[in-house]
Amino acid sequence: LTGYHRELFINGDRLVVFTENNEEVYGFMQYDIVPRPIYKQKTHAYVYDISDRKDPKIIKDYDVKGNYQTSRMIGDYVYTIVQDNVYYYGGYLDTPVVRESAKAIVSPEIYYFDVPDSNYNFNTVMSFNLKNEDEKPVAETYMMGYSSVIFVSENNIYISYQKTMPYSYYDRYNEQRFYDVVVPLLPDTIREEAK
Repeated sequence: LTGYHRELFINGDRLVVFTENNEEVYGFMQYDIVPRPIYKQKTHAYVYDISDRKDPKIIKDYDVKGNYQTSRMIGDYVYTIVQDNVYYYGGYLDTPVVRESAKAIVSPEIYYFDVPDSNYNFNTVMSFNLKNEDEKPVAETYMMGYSSVIFVSENNIYISYQKTMPYSYYDRYNEQRFYDVVVPLLPDTIREEAK
């Protein structure tokens, strides 16, 4: 396998191996006449039939653009979280897609929080059944700030992120704090001048 090996799970006669590597994709910039190469991280989930331990056979190759964050296996299901920057260039928003052997099979719904942030990432949560090859993977994407702490229970996935407000917010906050905190502490004559 190429790339960096990140995780593996074994469930009976099934093995899944997660890797991530740089891949070249092409995109059109605004007013350009030819596609230009863009290098992005891509996370792969390779599923093997290992019933013959001496001759494993690959049966699925799922991939999602972005950096591998973490994964869990609960029963026969594997859950993985992949994080990718929100790329907007030339009027084109590059949204997450789950592919199987390079063919797009799932375009996840994208959810977001109605709160401004200075930087956004797509956090794609994908699940697939290791034992049922006919069951299509399920995926959802959450647009949020950089996330680094993830907790998974048997029934839920929790992704935490640090909210970073735009600089204009801090300017307004500092102004309000000055008038609410500092001005009341000033002597009366100076307080009137400050208003």
